[in-house]
Amino acid sequence: MKRALSVILVILLSMLPIVAYGKTVIDFWNLFTGPDGQVMEELVKEFNASQNDVEVRMQILPWGDPYYNKLLLSIQTGTAPDVAICHSWNLLIFAKYNRLFPLSPKTLEKGGVNKGDFLERPLAAGKYKGVTYGLPLDLLTLGTYYNTDHFKAVGIDPNKVVSSQENFIDAIKKLQMKDDKGEVTRWGFAPISGDLWRYWYSLLYQFNGTFLTKDGSKSSFNSEAGIRALQFFVDLQNANLIPPTSIDAATAFRTGKCSMTIAGTWMRRGFEEQKDLNYMTAPFPFIGPKKAVMAASHLLVLPQKKNRDKIEAAGKFIEWLTSNQIKWSMNAGNCPTRKSVINSDIFKKSPKHQAFISQADYLAWLPQVEQFLPIQSRMSQEIDAVYNKQKTVALALKDLELYVNDILTRPIGEAGK
Repeated sequence: MKRALSVILVILLSMLPIVAYGKTVIDFWNLFTGPDGQVMEELVKEFNASQNDVEVRMQILPWGDPYYNKLLLSIQTGTAPDVAICHSWNLLIFAKYNRLFPLSPKTLEKGGVNKGDFLERPLAAGKYKGVTYGLPLDLLTLGTYYNTDHFKAVGIDPNKVVSSQENFIDAIKKLQMKDDKGEVTRWGFAPISGDLWRYWYSLLYQFNGTFLTKDGSKSSFNSEAGIRALQFFVDLQNANLIPPTSIDAATAFRTGKCSMTIAGTWMRRGFEEQKDLNYMTAPFPFIGPKKAVMAASHLLVLPQKKNRDKIEAAGKFIEWLTSNQIKWSMNAGNCPTRKSVINSDIFKKSPKHQAFISQADYLAWLPQVEQFLPIQSRMSQEIDAVYNKQKTVALALKDLELYVNDILTRPIGEAGK
């Protein structure tokens, strides 16, 4: 009898997480492993306290393959979260194979979509075959971070944007400092090694190139544009204007060991935490003849589950998050995608955001192909190999071309179906 009662008690206790104090409990997975995770945790707490219908449980998983592999597995095994973050470039691997619920007309209405409040391109990134599967939480892009104290010390006006190739290189030279032996003690500019592929992708489009053909079936980057884009950084390196091998440029910038770096919107919060760092931001430098800079979005999506009983609750959370983009943007650093937020007084009075959002009209979006995650990894390897003098520009682009053209013939998204 006691054993039977114990079993019943265990079963009843296991059911408790489904409803908390009369609320519908939903699970939310994301990959915000940096300071942005703390921001999202605060937003989730605020949402939970703001109403009495829905309780969100948030789980942060490791970025990249570990996150997406676990998300795919959870969908296949019926243990998926109710809401998840999906990068815009990875939507296809989920939407194409019916791994997501489409967003309901009610969520689209309350989320501001039907009012035309979203920037067109980020909103389009959440669609597959005309159906909206994800709402863009933010806009991810690159910009220049620069130390205003260093600028003033060498006679560069910190209020003037370092934009063209000529004044970008001139600033690097003026900002670089050497000791009596000719050794560099402060770099004028240091690239963040993990972002080198993003730099190259941006410059590829600045030199009028493209990453893939129009139908997305083959690569198109092994071209004059691709070569010039990568050669630009090789030339900087050969002229001893950037470190000879990869360094921790983010830390170097925070601690005053380099005066400029190029980084994503997501790095702003980390730089803000350095109390003795006075810095500003500028758009990504215009090195080529055309304005362009890499872009993507974090999408809020609804993974497929066996039943739809929590879709309405999940929709309420998505609606609330997109309505409170200003809090995410101001604290996590990424740009908003809703026009009402972009035009708000709070956002307009944030000068460090303005450099990023000013690029909204010439963004080079990362392609939506189901093989992009491994492509991105290989792209990073090849670009890093050039920077670390392990490969020539020609060899790296050729090897990347062979890899991309091969993997594009294999529908990775079908795995596990």
